[in-house]
Amino acid sequence: MPEKLPTVKKAWTMLSYILNDNCRIYSERFFRGGHNSLLPFVQYLALNPLPTPQEKKRIVTGIYLTIMSGIFAGAEARMGNFSRNDVKPARSFPLKKIAALARNHYGILGLDSLFVRHLDLALNIAHNGITIDGNPDELQRDHIFPRSMLEKEGYDYRKINHYSNFHFLRGKDNGNKSDIAPHLWFRNPGKDIQPYSDRDLEDRLLTWDLLEPGSFSRMIEYRTAKIKDRAEDLFGLSSEEFDALFI
Repeated sequence: MPEKLPTVKKAWTMLSYILNDNCRIYSERFFRGGHNSLLPFVQYLALNPLPTPQEKKRIVTGIYLTIMSGIFAGAEARMGNFSRNDVKPARSFPLKKIAALARNHYGILGLDSLFVRHLDLALNIAHNGITIDGNPDELQRDHIFPRSMLEKEGYDYRKINHYSNFHFLRGKDNGNKSDIAPHLWFRNPGKDIQPYSDRDLEDRLLTWDLLEPGSFSRMIEYRTAKIKDRAEDLFGLSSEEFDALFI
């Protein structure tokens, strides 16, 4: 074991770069099941220390799939079996094996059902790697269209709590929002807080017309497509190719 430690240390270092530079994950808040869920990736990088750019995309996809599904959280035997039987002999990271585990244990069939499993990481993708104030740990999830407003309008809770109706906010900003309609709040988010600019909305995959009354369903449709576009860029796979991993 002592002679292998330098290789393992290098693998952890490389993984840390991939998490920041390629995954755009900048906070501990996103790790489900702790760092133990990352051990298969350390093993893979120890055995394959010079991944190609294409292979890094597969590793990024595998990391998101692993953490978002929680497939190895509290499941050391499952993780050990995967590492020994699937990672160790692999020439390319075994994405379909992780997808099969996620499908068989949690019924995950593609991007939509994966995003539902881990809202914070779905929003991290939506924000293209969340960096507000450089402190993602303090950010809060917020409904773009307020829940109470949508409940009064008779929307189903699943649509109200769709991942596309959330974004990250500073706690003080969220505290000022309450149930104010989005077309009003984004223009006047509270005392000593700057109104949202066109660029701020663009960063959140929004436009002003999508915040107007009566635009909720259209906003969900538009933003879902845009979030999936960002996932496709991050993973190097189309939505159809990603969903095909689970077949």
